[in-house]
Amino acid sequence: MIGSVVGIALGTALAAYGEAHNSVLGVMIMFISEACEAIRLVMTQLLLTGLRMGPFEGVMWMTPACFLWLTLGAAIMEWPAMIKAGHHIIPLQHPGLFMLAACMGFAVNVLAYATIKLASSLTLKVLGCVKNAVVIVAAILLFAEEVTATQGVGYVVSTAAFVVYTHLKMTQIASEATAGKPQA
Repeated sequence: MIGSVVGIALGTALAAYGEAHNSVLGVMIMFISEACEAIRLVMTQLLLTGLRMGPFEGVMWMTPACFLWLTLGAAIMEWPAMIKAGHHIIPLQHPGLFMLAACMGFAVNVLAYATIKLASSLTLKVLGCVKNAVVIVAAILLFAEEVTATQGVGYVVSTAAFVVYTHLKMTQIASEATAGKPQA
C-alpha cells in the first residue's frame, strides 16, 4: 500500500517537474498548501472517527473556520481587483448559478467527509490526485492542451499506482469484512 502511494506521489512530482512554466514562488506556495491540506485532512479524520461524527456534523463544525480563512484571503487577494473592475456585482446578476455552485460545493464537502469517514483521508487525497490526472487528460483531448513527455510519463505512473492502490485497498476492505463475520 505504501509503495502505491509513493508511486502516486512520484508520478505527480514527475508531472509537476515536467511543467514548462514553473516558478519557485509557485512551487513554495504549492508545498505550503499541500502541508496545510494534509493537516486539515488528518484533523478531519480524527474529528469524524475519534468523536464518531457523521459527514454532515463534520461539515457543520469545519465550515465556520473555512469561511473565516477563505473570506480573509479573498478580501486581501481578490476583492480589491474585483471591485475595481466592477465584477463584484456578478453574483447579484446570476444568483441561480451561484446558488447552484454553492449547493454543489456543499455536496462535494459532504461526500469528501463521507469518504474520509468510510475509508481514510489518504484515500481522499489519492482520489484527488487521480481526479487531477483525469482533468489533464480531458484538457489534452478536448482543448489540445500541450503536455511534455515528462508530464505524460508522470500521469501514467500516477494512474498506474492508483490502480494498484485501489486493488490493495479493496483487498484490505474485503479481508476486514471477512474477518469481522462470525464463524458458523
